Amino acid sequence: MYSILERLKAGIEEILRTRVFVLIIVFCIMSSILVGRLFNLQIVNGQQYLDDYKLQIQKTRVTQGTRGNIYDKNGKLLALSSKYLQGLFIGYISEIEVDSNNLTRSGYITPAVDFSNIQEVLVITSTKEDLTQNSSDSKGE
Repeated sequence: MYSILERLKAGIEEILRTRVFVLIIVFCIMSSILVGRLFNLQIVNGQQYLDDYKLQIQKTRVTQGTRGNIYDKNGKLLALSSKYLQGLFIGYISEIEVDSNNLTRSGYITPAVDFSNIQEVLVITSTKEDLTQNSSDSKGE
């Protein structure tokens, strides 16, 4: 008769010869490849893929807007567009309102300075363009 050890050995050999065993091995190999690839995508390179995704969906575009006149809340003219120096920091935009037709926008600016503590004020009476035009006109005469 067969001993228990011989019967166990024969059973294992029979299982190893079946097609189910081959399928189990192939499934285990494919699963380990998938887990390794997911680990690489999520853990190893996850931050890089996230940054690339953010660059694709978020675009920053700087546009030069035409400058208009600046008025206070009572409608008094504070600054003309021809005297305004482009790039001069005057404050932060605190609120933007869009008109009912969605054609124009009005904004409110929070000044960058505390007007109660101003000691000196610089008043600009001409722009750089005006000065260069005047100097070129006087050279041409």
